[in-house]
Amino acid sequence: MTAEVLLEQAARHGSLLLDPVVALGGARHVSLVRTLWPHVRTPLAGTRGMGEQMARLAALRGEADLFVEMVGD
Repeated sequence: MTAEVLLEQAARHGSLLLDPVVALGGARHVSLVRTLWPHVRTPLAGTRGMGEQMARLAALRGEADLFVEMVGD
């Protein structure tokens, strides 16, 4: 994947103006995404592999579930 291909795909799908943009991936993938969306949110930044990424996502999911419980459906 190149920045040019990502730009083409984003334009075709109408995603160029999205905000916020969240990138769930490693540093190389985030770097590529950042070429189109410099404001990208990267909740997995600082993790050192798939195991840590999955643990971070599970923790974020738990926080979201707790918030929903607090405010109700």
